[in-house]
Amino acid sequence: MRVSKNRFFLPAFVKNLESMAKDVARESERITAADFRDRSGIGRNLAIEVLEYFDRIKFTRHVGDAHMLTGRDSHPGRAHGLQIL
Repeated sequence: MRVSKNRFFLPAFVKNLESMAKDVARESERITAADFRDRSGIGRNLAIEVLEYFDRIKFTRHVGDAHMLTGRDSHPGRAHGLQIL
């Protein structure tokens, strides 16, 4: 799956990141880049790219300095802007 211009991940890894984002949102309703980075163990820049990807596919929406779940699950092959290579 293409997450950004130069980042590609296996669908199972993206699903794992989605699960982590849901966990962060359950704890505080908002998903900040720092909280997501800490939970996922990925670097800050990659965490931001992944959260921006989640915004593009409408899994989250950007609100101020955080992201919030939209209530929609992403689904490989059906999400707008999703590319499986």
